[in-house]
Amino acid sequence: MGSGIYQGVRTYLTNLIEAMLKAENEFTYFIYAKNLEELTRWEHNDSKVTMKRLPSASGRFNLLIGFPVCAIRDRLSLFHSQYVLPPLIPCKSVLTIHDILYESNPEFFPELHKTLLKFFVPFSARRADRIISVSEFTKKQIVNYYGIPEEKITVIHEGASDKFAPMRDNDLIPSVLKRYGVKKKYILFVGRIEPRKNIVGLLKAFNYIKKRGMKDLCLVIVGNQDSIFKEKELFDRIEEMELGSDIIFTGGVSEDDLPVLYNGAEVLVYPAFAEGFGLPVLEAMSCGTPVITSNTTSLPEVTGDAAILINPHLFEEIGEGIEKLLNNQGLRKEFSEKGLERAQKFKWDKTAEKTIEVYRKVIQNNNSKD
Repeated sequence: MGSGIYQGVRTYLTNLIEAMLKAENEFTYFIYAKNLEELTRWEHNDSKVTMKRLPSASGRFNLLIGFPVCAIRDRLSLFHSQYVLPPLIPCKSVLTIHDILYESNPEFFPELHKTLLKFFVPFSARRADRIISVSEFTKKQIVNYYGIPEEKITVIHEGASDKFAPMRDNDLIPSVLKRYGVKKKYILFVGRIEPRKNIVGLLKAFNYIKKRGMKDLCLVIVGNQDSIFKEKELFDRIEEMELGSDIIFTGGVSEDDLPVLYNGAEVLVYPAFAEGFGLPVLEAMSCGTPVITSNTTSLPEVTGDAAILINPHLFEEIGEGIEKLLNNQGLRKEFSEKGLERAQKFKWDKTAEKTIEVYRKVIQNNNSKD
């Protein structure tokens, strides 16, 4: 298993590996990383998994030479990667593609990044024995943009970790909120700070409801600024709207704090312009937190009828969704319950079982041709 090119692949990879190592299956796994410290979390599963350091710290070298050498040395039957495969891999291959939004929403991608993806992802997709897509939406895009046959693509949704659940011990919430300087009821956003996430639209919606009388409320933004996808407008807007004291940036938070922040929130608002899946929406629903999200791309597929769906281009609509939910206790309870029920459909153990099934089919097809 090799890692991919986005930060988001890390969550997918770590949760998928953990779930596959717990699942009943006949496979042994090799996990490759640039440094072995990354791999210590799986040491207790030593009978099922072998951890190997990659030959180089250079991603390009590993793609061209490192992974093929590892595949030969370790006699791999199958190599699973994300987005990009090595040009030469001496075994069967499975490729996970989370999204190809650089094709449909190129305005959010830097030129060089976009050019590389537009070459390497379709090249890899055509050569893979099987493609895993994390949503029906992404599958349709892969078929439409790259002409890949539908039957070559298996949709396997992502899951929410068991850490994301309603909290029985509510006493923990105030101490965590205090640490982040949250003193009021709050609206929550979770995700990387980049233009595609439409945090500027959320800011405008927040300003809109403040002006309409919702004063005792702050906006908590959880996530780091992205180094590739620069968000240039956001901080100017905060200053311009004089919202400084009511906007709290936590930066990245620990795995333990994130479920607490979901549980303490009045609502998660996730107005992204485009997503391949939308994990924060699922995590919030798993905690029983009501969700407002976009009516575009993969997001309605994740939420079903368990969220308020808005047009991300209309900040008034986002604001009115927040008002509607916060002013109606019954509605909040309804969406909380619907979200919890919906989230049960998306679990990492199910993702792992379906992924293992893909491995079996790919290897059986290989054996039947021998």
